[in-house]
Amino acid sequence: MSGGPTRTIVLWCPDWPILAAAREAGLDAAQPLALTEAGLVHSCSAAARRDGVARGLRLREAQYRSPALTVLPYDPALDHRLFEPVVRGIEAIVPGVQLLRPGTLAMRARGPARFYGDEDAAARALLAAAAGLGVPDARVGIADGPFAAEQAARAA
Repeated sequence: MSGGPTRTIVLWCPDWPILAAAREAGLDAAQPLALTEAGLVHSCSAAARRDGVARGLRLREAQYRSPALTVLPYDPALDHRLFEPVVRGIEAIVPGVQLLRPGTLAMRARGPARFYGDEDAAARALLAAAAGLGVPDARVGIADGPFAAEQAARAA
């Protein structure tokens, strides 16, 4: 019998597919940028969202809304390949990291909280490590269970 949900830390890297594609193409992720799949926007940068581009939008409509939009094909293998060094870097400071998907990691909170002093200190250590690995805008959520922790990270 379990004692309830496990305290979980989720490290979320917003717009990871955009960041990965921009790095691979040598582009600035701050510019209007969209990744497409089957003629639809799969993901887009914050600058593109400010222009009205959104996930699921047809490519032509996205280009109409954001004339300066740079369009690249979405490549899930690229997401995985470029996120692997981030996973290894986080695992170096917190063992037992689980990859939920490229850009999102989960781990039990108990060990890191004990090692770093408390959950807040563990979160700060994870954010510092992520920034050192080239993901300065990462967010951390801590809650009972991975779903709630991911929602907390997205709300952070």
